[in-house]
Amino acid sequence: MWNSQAETIQKYLYPSLGDFDVYMSISTKEGVREPRVGDQSACASLTPPPPARMFCEVIPEEQVPLMNEDVWHTFYYHDQPRGQQGLLQQLLGQQRCAMMMARQVIESNVGYRYAVRVRPDLAFFAPFPPVATLFQAGSRSIKFNNAALCCCGNEDTFGAGEFFPMTLYFNRIVGLHHASAGFLKVTPWAAETFLLEYMKTNFGVALEEDRRIAACIVKPLYRLHRIMSGKA
Repeated sequence: MWNSQAETIQKYLYPSLGDFDVYMSISTKEGVREPRVGDQSACASLTPPPPARMFCEVIPEEQVPLMNEDVWHTFYYHDQPRGQQGLLQQLLGQQRCAMMMARQVIESNVGYRYAVRVRPDLAFFAPFPPVATLFQAGSRSIKFNNAALCCCGNEDTFGAGEFFPMTLYFNRIVGLHHASAGFLKVTPWAAETFLLEYMKTNFGVALEEDRRIAACIVKPLYRLHRIMSGKA
């Protein structure tokens, strides 16, 4: 039995990654249950055992401008108070992690072969397969978790791939700001449909389900109540 999602990540994911580091970018309004700016203890539960390192930033949450407003008229959650900003904040956090990784690669002159995107509210229920077994060399696919395992599983809850395709994945917020997202103006879309079409249309990168990746989003009870009441 586990007590938190982080505990399952530590137990079932980290041992399969080999030599790795963890990057976390947390934006905060310093409200209830939110950390203070600069309080890196917010990353403590996911800090890996040595020699792996944690690179953590806790920064003020700021409104992300809707630079390509036509796109948002067909966004599935456009009428929810935090629908647009919720997605943009997630994508901005992923981009900031990519920037932290790039900075570390330049400073250390040591690169990464693979990258894995993990939400902190993702719980693993079985050991993650050794990451090197997921791909053939030069693969342009990105693997996501077993969607049938849990309610509402989709392509945007987890991602693992070789470093270059994952860099494109982490920086996909730019697709909402430029013409490359033009198809979204006429297609009802959500985070997962944007992810699939953006990666395929612009880079020829496919997202593929791997049923060995047994992980689901698990929300705390107070968050479930807010989601059900439309306040998420």
